[in-house]
Amino acid sequence: MTVTNNGCTATGSGTVTVNPLPTVTVSGTNAICPGQSTTLTATGGGTYAWSTGATSASISVSPSATTTYTVTVTLNGCTATGSRTVTLNPTPTVGISGPISSCAGSPVTYTASGASTYVWSTGATTASITVSPVSTTTYTVTGTNTQGCSVNASIVLNVTPTPTIANAGLDQLICNPSTILTANTPSVGTGQWSIVSGAGGTIATPGSPSSAFTGAAATVYTLRWTITNPPCPASFDDVVITVDNVLPTITCPSNQTLNTSPGQCCSVLNFGSSSMVTGTAVQDLSLSPAACNAGGVAYNPGQGLYYQVQAGSSSYTLYTHNTSGAVVSSTAGNFDFRGLWWNSNVSAPEGNGFNTSGYRRINLNVSGHALGTGTNSPVGLFQPVDQSVGDYDAANNEVVFYSAGTI
Repeated sequence: MTVTNNGCTATGSGTVTVNPLPTVTVSGTNAICPGQSTTLTATGGGTYAWSTGATSASISVSPSATTTYTVTVTLNGCTATGSRTVTLNPTPTVGISGPISSCAGSPVTYTASGASTYVWSTGATTASITVSPVSTTTYTVTGTNTQGCSVNASIVLNVTPTPTIANAGLDQLICNPSTILTANTPSVGTGQWSIVSGAGGTIATPGSPSSAFTGAAATVYTLRWTITNPPCPASFDDVVITVDNVLPTITCPSNQTLNTSPGQCCSVLNFGSSSMVTGTAVQDLSLSPAACNAGGVAYNPGQGLYYQVQAGSSSYTLYTHNTSGAVVSSTAGNFDFRGLWWNSNVSAPEGNGFNTSGYRRINLNVSGHALGTGTNSPVGLFQPVDQSVGDYDAANNEVVFYSAGTI
């Protein structure tokens, strides 16, 4: 540079340095899913000023929509700007179709939709799965779209236990038109009786497994015991009740007469009004001591012995008589007998008791003498009334009861 003053000149020089603008770069992820974050990093300067207000080289961002982030870089007094746009990809809308209730162990199919790939809580990676749970279960699926965004969906399957397997009890052949049904009591579900076939029958309490049933004479009924627990399939079982109107034929020995009330063979000697002899009786046999208070007598044809009981008390003595009517042994009865008979199928005397006390089988020694009564077995012996007197029908292997003039 030249300077002139009053005709005089002088020269001088200086250097001006021009600093370059900083080269700004911004690195980071271009696209993320909702709820995710990414780190943006700027380079090229000494100081940084982001559009978010941050002044560090790197910032972490989690936008709720697609956003452009700008940074101003200053170096040696010179500034430059850079930017990066972070795109927010959409999440898939994942749904599950299928039932919300089922029966235990029944197969159920669920289908997921709204995504490209799926991962179930069962480990399956298909859109549809089939499951058979035995208890209430929650199933979850994670669906991922083509942009890599994922979302979960869940469904609860309410599982109902299967009903108890129905058991209607054993078939019955009855003379009395009424009987007690013997179905099982369900631990799961509710039971209900119905008449499948047979006219004129009545179920007193259809919802009770031990309901009374009354039928018409000479009719065969099929009754059904059904146990339900929706939505599970019902369980059912049938029982056949045969009401037999053919009364057993009673043939009395020549020295006895048929007493129609209660309908027994009664000796003309010392057996009492309700006593009876089964088997082949010896003519004109008189037992001593004589049976009283409606005593009962059974005959053992194999060993020619008579067994005598008396009704009214479990303390009464049980006697064994020979063919002459004399007592050959005695023992405590320990059972309040009402009826006595010889069971030819098991070769032992048996009898039914008062009320619902069941029946007893009399134990015998090798000589056939009564040793006492065995175990009380009330189950399965249903007599019409408390004072019913039982007799045995060997041909049909069943006990026939006599009560108030009716067999």
